[in-house]
Amino acid sequence: MQEHLPEEVCTTSNEVMAQIFNECEKYGFEILNDGIYNNDVKLGEVGHTDAGWWVMRTGEYQQMPCDSAMDAV
Repeated sequence: MQEHLPEEVCTTSNEVMAQIFNECEKYGFEILNDGIYNNDVKLGEVGHTDAGWWVMRTGEYQQMPCDSAMDAV
């Protein structure tokens, strides 16, 4: 018998990237391998782990928790 997990637990990395992409697109930001950029200037990084959404601005060394991709971007 297969166990059904809550939807938020089943979020795939593709779904996470799609959410980040959609939020970045609203502001004209570009996503590259190492972070989010605006006019070739790195703004920082965002991501999602089991603990939830996080953001880390360029020059900072600690991921700060946030509530969603929208909040992170």
